[in-house]
Amino acid sequence: MPNNKPLSFGGHALVWAGDWSEASARGAAASAKRAGYDYIEMLMIDPDSIDVAMTKDVLDEYGLFATASLGLSPATDVT
Repeated sequence: MPNNKPLSFGGHALVWAGDWSEASARGAAASAKRAGYDYIEMLMIDPDSIDVAMTKDVLDEYGLFATASLGLSPATDVT
């Protein structure tokens, strides 16, 4: 959950990890926290593959919240 600061800062998980396995998620979260970030942005290429319970545990452990991003190809452009 976002904090009460007027502006939050975060980084994309791909800066630190190439996937969202538990080990990678923990490493990315630890690095984001060390950098002083408030959140971590997760890539949602395959949302069904995200382990929601594990993600919540990791975010809670490191005091972070999450945002999500999805890059679309020209074939999946929504405009």
